[in-house]
Amino acid sequence: MKYRYNMIINDDFLNVDKYYPDECIDLCITSPPYNVDLGNNKYNKTPYDIYRDNKDHKDYLFWLLTIFKKVYKKLKSGGQIVSIRDLKRPDRI
Repeated sequence: MKYRYNMIINDDFLNVDKYYPDECIDLCITSPPYNVDLGNNKYNKTPYDIYRDNKDHKDYLFWLLTIFKKVYKKLKSGGQIVSIRDLKRPDRI
């Protein structure tokens, strides 16, 4: 993949971050997995196919922080991250 201007990228950030220089992104919209143990919880019996969403809460927060730090490095001054989350659980990230 080659860095291009003025495009929307629909991919896992960890797959594409190495192709982009620091301070080049205006907006990042993300909806990280909610770590609710899909497939084993009472609301959804279909698990993710590539993500283990039953991490220990501290491990989950560390994983999110690692990704957000990488995204932050790529944001332009004034750039923004929009993270969609589960509003049913405002007490949890």
